[in-house]
Amino acid sequence: MARLRDEDLEAANVWVNALFTSAHVVTDLRCGTPDERSALPRPARRYETRRAAHRGDFLAEKRGSPGQSRAIERLRLLQLGRFVDEKILRGARRAPLGTAALASIDDVHSLLDAVKVHDLRAGRARKLLSYRVVRPGTDRAPAARARFVLPDGLLDAPELVFTRAGPGARYG
Repeated sequence: MARLRDEDLEAANVWVNALFTSAHVVTDLRCGTPDERSALPRPARRYETRRAAHRGDFLAEKRGSPGQSRAIERLRLLQLGRFVDEKILRGARRAPLGTAALASIDDVHSLLDAVKVHDLRAGRARKLLSYRVVRPGTDRAPAARARFVLPDGLLDAPELVFTRAGPGARYG
């Protein structure tokens, strides 16, 4: 145990007060007007996750039982393949998007779903599709655009090329 002399007692009190004042934060004891006061620091949370700045849509309602989900997904992929065959390819082996016969906003939604399923689901779902989507070249030339005038509005999209793919066909 250490003994303090009378002249060291004041220095020890200053040291102990300085040690504990950093942990003592009470908002009422801060001096000054509210404009001059600094904001309190955010509380430290160890496992805090940051939320995205945007807000998405609600999740789609689940249909069927868990055993039926694969069959429902296959049906959706077959419907998208049928849409691409009827509206874009129209019997050809290869067709650009600009030659598609889009008639309504429902066709635009189906087109977006067809491209999303092909590009975003690069796993098991792609092998079930009857089509492939080829992106335009990246030779720094101005990219061609496909433009459609629909009764509900105007669609301007990159000129994608759709090709027919058989079962088990490779990408491209």
